[in-house]
Amino acid sequence: MRPPVSFLGVALHAFIGIAACSSAGAQQMAWVQKSPSTSPAARHRHAMAYHMARAQAVLFGGIGDSGVLGDTWTWNGSAWSQAVPSSSPPARMHHAMAYDAARGQVVLYGGMGAFAFGDTWVWDGTTWHLKAPFPNPSFRSYHAMAYDSSHAEVILFGGYEWTRMNDTWGWDGTSWTVKTPATSPSARTFHAMAYDAARSELVLFGGWDGASPLGDTWVWNGSDWTRRYPLTSPPARDSHAMAYDAARGQVVLFGGWNRVTDFNDTWTWDGTTWTQQTPSAMPSLPLALPPARSFHAMTYDVLHQEVVLFGGSNPDALLSDTWVWRPWSGPLISSIKSKSSRPGTSATITGSGFSATKTANTVKFGKYTSSVTKARTTQLTVTIPTKCKSGKTYRVQVTVSGNKSNVVQFLIK
Repeated sequence: MRPPVSFLGVALHAFIGIAACSSAGAQQMAWVQKSPSTSPAARHRHAMAYHMARAQAVLFGGIGDSGVLGDTWTWNGSAWSQAVPSSSPPARMHHAMAYDAARGQVVLYGGMGAFAFGDTWVWDGTTWHLKAPFPNPSFRSYHAMAYDSSHAEVILFGGYEWTRMNDTWGWDGTSWTVKTPATSPSARTFHAMAYDAARSELVLFGGWDGASPLGDTWVWNGSDWTRRYPLTSPPARDSHAMAYDAARGQVVLFGGWNRVTDFNDTWTWDGTTWTQQTPSAMPSLPLALPPARSFHAMTYDVLHQEVVLFGGSNPDALLSDTWVWRPWSGPLISSIKSKSSRPGTSATITGSGFSATKTANTVKFGKYTSSVTKARTTQLTVTIPTKCKSGKTYRVQVTVSGNKSNVVQFLIK
């Protein structure tokens, strides 16, 4: 059952696997699960941001099995490390974080724990520092923040303090300033934002208006909000996560829920429309995606050029898994063909990422190893193992220098 939380009466809902999806340009993108030796405890309703100067993602707080959390963790691309700062924000959840590149600090605002917060903290890579700006946004939770690099300020929008809000604030490293746009998105909570650097605008999607999930897209240009009407769009949802993939010039959205169903779909925003990244674009690839979830967090790892996702929840559990969205880096099977498809006969595997050295490719039909008779980087000629049985379907996979390909089903005749 979904772990319960009683704050403000909000009802919670919320394998090692690889899933590849279509992407912009020639790159084939994939979600790849990481297997660090140590991880933060399972949690949801936490926040993350990437500290560019330290080349590490920073995670703070959330709620887990032990209650509301106040721990700080960093991710270096392969491992999680728990930080031990000399000062730290009180434990909380439903806060928001963003990296202030002009000041080289991660900014944290608000959230709820033992009570609601309206405080501003900055992380310098070693410890947290409490700021005391005046004025500042009201105490709130369920808001979203992103850094507007064109105007060198962190933008905060919406949230909840006894009522849902639709105010916009900017943080310049010293003070908060309320913005006065001519147009604004409707009041909401549980929305997500990311800064689209390729188009110099901040993107907001979805959220919850108190009656239904939202599916609208808005952009912020530094002074005003404009609603966009893309040809395609993710289904309405809240409690999803977004991050800007700088290497591909796209905003990436994953997960969330519609108050009935949790999602595990991936969408990208190119400045004009949303595109769902689906395994159907490459049917031979395995269908394992990060499990459906909401209340997770994502950020972009600049050094490794990949989006990082951690945690969240679904009706079954709190999650503590780490995934990255990046170009497919292993060998890739696109097709397997054979004239007879019988044991002991020849088959041709077409794809990419193979080795031109025959012995560097290991080809398996289920548990049986096939001999490679010819090898090119885009094609392998193999002998179907004689131990394979007629009428049975086998999972075929190629391994090159320890990197495994996708799995393709092949019927032996």
